[in-house]
Amino acid sequence: MDKLQSRERALGYSNSQPSRIHAAVREGLLTRADFQLLLRSRRDVTKLPLFILLWIVCGEFTPLVVIFVTWIVPRTIWIPQQVEAARKEAEERRKMAIKTSPIQGRLALPTQVIDAMLPEPRDQLYKFIAQSYGLYPAWWDKYVPSLIPGWFIKRRVRQRVAEIGVDDFAITRDGGVWRMDEEEVVRACEERGIDVLGRKNSELREELEKQLEWRDSIKLEDAKKMGIKEVQM
Repeated sequence: MDKLQSRERALGYSNSQPSRIHAAVREGLLTRADFQLLLRSRRDVTKLPLFILLWIVCGEFTPLVVIFVTWIVPRTIWIPQQVEAARKEAEERRKMAIKTSPIQGRLALPTQVIDAMLPEPRDQLYKFIAQSYGLYPAWWDKYVPSLIPGWFIKRRVRQRVAEIGVDDFAITRDGGVWRMDEEEVVRACEERGIDVLGRKNSELREELEKQLEWRDSIKLEDAKKMGIKEVQM
């Protein structure tokens, strides 16, 4: 376990101070289901203040309004139309982000590799990853693109990449991709910036499995080369 954690810190997949939750997963104290429940609950809790304010302002009309402000609604209470709309928006946003990405490759590229790049492509890549993962509201790019702080993007990307690293570990430990239920496969793909609309679950499983295998086989030396050149999908 220590060897695995040291390797992941070297690759930039882990935070400098791994959280107790991450450690608990790796030590077998939490299952993947436990880990995902904690992650999703934490994300929903951060949306509660704005959602409560919306409820106070709109009252009984809130159900009619939330469809237009999905980003402040806890995902636990999303209606099917919101899920579909959010997935369409995320996939369209990724397509647009790819046009400005300095590297066409896997989003799971180690953050240490990104940090080794020149400042301009490095910052562009961090922003591309943040857009692809949906780590900040899409309207920021439209209305306040120059005001989005680089430190915020970098922190969110590092946090998500670390979470994905732990989740990859938990998926493999708990039986692999083919033992996951269909909805969890879809959610796992969404978390990793994989398009899901119009695709069979078996296809998503195969792509998710490829990502896990690629991440497990990557070496720091190769990653640095790919981070500076190009990583083919």
